Formats: sequence, C-alpha cells, structure tokens
Amino acid sequence: MGGVLSGVRVVEQGTFITGPCAGMMLADWAQTSSRLRVPRVDPYRSYQGDHYSPHFQAYNRNKRSIAFDLKHPAEHLVFDGLVREADVFHSNFRPGTAERLAQGRTDCAPSIHG
Repeated sequence: MGGVLSGVRVVEQGTFITGPCAGMMLADWAQTSSRLRVPRVDPYRSYQGDHYSPHFQAYNRNKRSIAFDLKHPAEHLVFDGLVREADVFHSNFRPGTAERLAQGRTDCAPSIHG
C-alpha cells in the first residue's frame, strides 16, 4: 500500500498476537514488510483449529513470510543480511530469548548501524 512510511523496510520476528499486530500496522504503511519465522513453530497459525486461522491471516497481511532455521549458520547469515538492510526490526520474544538466539540488541545493532 505505501504511505507515511513509503520506502521503509520492516523486518518482523513476532509471534502470537502482539508482534504480528504491530507488524501489521507497520506493513500497512511501509514499502516492504517481511515476517521472519521458525519453520513449523507458530502457535497462532492454527489458532482455533484451522491451518491458517482468520486471525493469523489478518495479523500477517501485507507481509512476505520467510521461514528460517537459525540453528544453521547459512540461514543465520541470510537473516543477518535482511536485518542489515532493514530500517526497522522488531520482535516480541520473552526477555532473554533474542539474546539466547543471537538476535538481541547487541547482535543486531552492529548490522543495523554498521
């Protein structure tokens, strides 16, 4: 759609409701929005029994969805490249999770600012 954030690249690593909802709002206004996810692990995808629940579809509209297994170094390099090219990167992990996955502020900041 494009709008006030036209030309802005957003990368989201959100799960369940709050991360994807924030990403949905950004995706409505940004040039590109990519949702990075772990293969086969998304509790909200099949919320209330459907393979792609209406809630999941609504919160993830206007986004490209890319699956990564970040335990593989090659896939982590691709992830790093997407974050490096992004203007906005957001996630909604519990405290400490992003750091454990080498995706915390100190891990991503050099990519964003370097």
